[in-house]
Amino acid sequence: MKKNFSTDTGIIPPSTLYEGKPVKEYTSEELKYFKERDKYVNEHKNKYKKLYEDELSDYGFEIEFLY
Repeated sequence: MKKNFSTDTGIIPPSTLYEGKPVKEYTSEELKYFKERDKYVNEHKNKYKKLYEDELSDYGFEIEFLY
């Protein structure tokens, strides 16, 4: 699997862009932060998805995440 492959969308963003800006415009600290943030989000996304579904269902909302 390619490094930048998104399992949610199947889209592979160009490796020269990150969040809409060229990678060369970011400092190494910013790039490290983005990588760690993305890893954390991907590892915990189901936890938060379930949390939102449970909390909103208490108020009568049915939630369906589309991704």
